[in-house]
Amino acid sequence: MLHDRMTEEEYIKPLTTFESGAKVEPVVFVPIMEEGRAALEKINKERGLGFDDFDLDFYTDLFKVSIILMCICDVCTLCVYL
Repeated sequence: MLHDRMTEEEYIKPLTTFESGAKVEPVVFVPIMEEGRAALEKINKERGLGFDDFDLDFYTDLFKVSIILMCICDVCTLCVYL
């Protein structure tokens, strides 16, 4: 018997292919800038992502606040070099 330590999967016989039969879901747009945390809560529920309150707050802040601050800093840096 083989055992994959990363996935904790046990294999009765060696694999002959990496084909899993899984269907790839299309990429979706999550409107965090427009809808905020509610958009993350919706996709979390739809896709079963398992985000808790910490994750939802973290990613909302990351996309609504941190990215805007990075853009402002980039513009300020650009202005200094001009």
